[in-house]
Parts: sequence; C-alpha cells; structure tokens
Amino acid sequence: FGDGCVGTDGRSRSGKILVDVDGIYSTTGTKATISLDNYYVNSYKVEGQKTITNTSYVSGGTNPSYSVSVTEGKVSTPDGKTLSWDSHRNNEWVEGSNTPTYIWDDVYHITGSSNGVNSEGRSYTITITDQLEKQMSCRWVNSGSMQIQPESLNTRILDFGDGTCDNDAIVTIKKRSYNIKLF
Repeated sequence: FGDGCVGTDGRSRSGKILVDVDGIYSTTGTKATISLDNYYVNSYKVEGQKTITNTSYVSGGTNPSYSVSVTEGKVSTPDGKTLSWDSHRNNEWVEGSNTPTYIWDDVYHITGSSNGVNSEGRSYTITITDQLEKQMSCRWVNSGSMQIQPESLNTRILDFGDGTCDNDAIVTIKKRSYNIKLF
C-alpha cells in the first residue's frame, strides 16, 4: 500500500501485508502465514500474525475445514492506546466448496475462542458457544452466539439471530437483553 491509498471501503491503508503459502490452498496441510510490515488502517497501526491451515477431512469430516489462528494481534490507536488479542478458530466450509471461483454461495460454520486486552487495559475471553454461521453473500454473521467474559465484569452473551441476513443482534447481561445494531 506504499505510503497510503484509499480503498473502495473509504479506508486509508499503508505498509505491507505479507503472505507466505506453502502449497495449494485446497490441499490438506497447506498453510498460509500472513504477517504485517508497518501496516496502518486510518492511522491505526495493526500488528500480529495470522496462520490459516487447511485441516480438511483430518478428523473424518465431510467438509473442507481451516484452522485460523491469530498470534500477537495488536492495534495501536493514534492517541496511544493499544488493544491486543490471540485467537484460534475452525472454519468449516459447509456450502459452496464445489464452486471455488464463485464465493457468494459459500457458507462457513465457525467455532473457537480468543482472549486479549482491550484499549482500557481490561482483559477478556471470548468463546463461541453456538457455532457461528457466516454466509459470504451477507455482510454480517447470520446466526450463532458467543460468550464474552470481561475481567471483573458480568458475562455477556452475544446472539447473532436465526440466520436472517441483517445487522440485528442481542446482548444479554445477567437477565437483561439489549437489541443492538452491528456495523
């Protein structure tokens, strides 16, 4: 991205995204490692490494699957705050794998967890409790839920709904539920 350019999403990016792939993406065992070199999005510095490993059919599954891990993820804000995380998830490709050059029919089921520290210095853990479904034809997660446990605060449950493509979700804290809009 050089010294900076604005994408079709209106965000300015600079620096480099480096991708090292050791085989054919659709072959079991192939690993893609993504690292960042002085990478910024709208003046926010983004760091860390993402590794995607094709684990298709390893445990007798019937769908292509990918292990996705983020290590030492970090975002530094222009005003000097930082947030960090590590995550591990499994993306199971449940629909659309037979049309590899057309992504709009793809559907993934996602499981896993993450942990980190927010920009206020509070640690947290997130666990997907009901597998998330992501249809590539939709901007948002379509269904599933996750448990968010911030340090010294009540657990939050984030429910993405029933499979409808919308930006509606529900957050439940203790026994109170709040309708929210995702962006």
